[in-house]
Amino acid sequence: MALFAPRARTAVAALAALIAWSLPATAFEPTGNAIADAYLRGYVGPGTAVDSVSGVGEDGGDVTIESFTVSISETIQDTAQSILEITARDVVISKPTLDGDTLVAERVDTGAVTWAGMVPGLRIDFASSQTRDVRLIDGAWGAGADWEKNLRSYGRSTAFGMAVSHNGETYATADTVAVENFILEPALQQAMAVEGLRVDATKLAQAAGSPPPRIALEDHPMAVFIDGRWNPENGETEIGAFEITAPSLGGIKLSTRLLGLTREAVKIVFPPPGSPQSQPEEWGALGIAALTLSVRDDGVAQDLVAMGAESSGLAPDAFIALATNGVAGALMAYPDAEFRTQFVAALGALMRGGSTMTLNANPPEPLLFKEFDEIGPATIDELPQKLGLSVESTPN
Repeated sequence: MALFAPRARTAVAALAALIAWSLPATAFEPTGNAIADAYLRGYVGPGTAVDSVSGVGEDGGDVTIESFTVSISETIQDTAQSILEITARDVVISKPTLDGDTLVAERVDTGAVTWAGMVPGLRIDFASSQTRDVRLIDGAWGAGADWEKNLRSYGRSTAFGMAVSHNGETYATADTVAVENFILEPALQQAMAVEGLRVDATKLAQAAGSPPPRIALEDHPMAVFIDGRWNPENGETEIGAFEITAPSLGGIKLSTRLLGLTREAVKIVFPPPGSPQSQPEEWGALGIAALTLSVRDDGVAQDLVAMGAESSGLAPDAFIALATNGVAGALMAYPDAEFRTQFVAALGALMRGGSTMTLNANPPEPLLFKEFDEIGPATIDELPQKLGLSVESTPN
């Protein structure tokens, strides 16, 4: 079951660095079944251990595992401490064979899966999952797995019935979480889709002791889609879409194209577990070639403007005027008057509802990440020109 480790690493490369572990090396006790052992070795790596396995058997050529537990640890003051424990039940490895050290299987079906330990009382449960076109090599699904190794290890993985709870109270659910990989030599592509995502904002507010939210997100199932392509040889990386949408509310979409994220650069930007985190000045030729951010209103603007107007004691139109005038004043330092005018007009249209505001960045030359460190109060005015910023507004 690739659900543990498959992260949308190509599509959301920046997110892959959110957690940096200092991890000990680990191993597991072989079960005596070559297929089961090959499968379990897929999780073994720096900081990832298979703690327990039970009920390994065979059924008509398939291999079954009643349950197993994987733990992920980090080293704190020279002591390994578990930060995440994952338990899987009712695993069925269908039509498996061994190609050297690689486990090849038509699919892997798994029953209930539980993630626990990230935060005391927090659990993430999945009712079941299915992973197809498995070509699993040692460590490909471990916490510190190599990007390419992970992307090449399966075709599609779908988890069903996700629930996020804390101390027994469920705060978010999703119908499906699916990840699909495409091998387009030399490029690798990955897409992730979350369907039917429901976040109980009312219950979250109650738990935090806050007033009920004006927008009940639990009444608006959301969808999340991420799609990216990475060429490890020349470093071209494209996030075609990172999109979150909610019917009757709206959506936000980010797409970008990066240069310089080569196989070697990945090891610097996202160092392996246990290595010091790098700084932008070490990232060499990694930079932004293009970026687009779109915000679409399908009803949420009216609610947000009403909230702002109510809190400020103004009529909605007066609140919009106040907000856009404030933004216009804040942008006066930027030398590009046309950009300032376009931005304020697009923001006003978005706040009035029923439109999409799109911000484009097309720098004349790729803007290297290490250059952002050189941007300070004295040079901030140059940023729009460096990024090649433009903005547009379109009715929905």
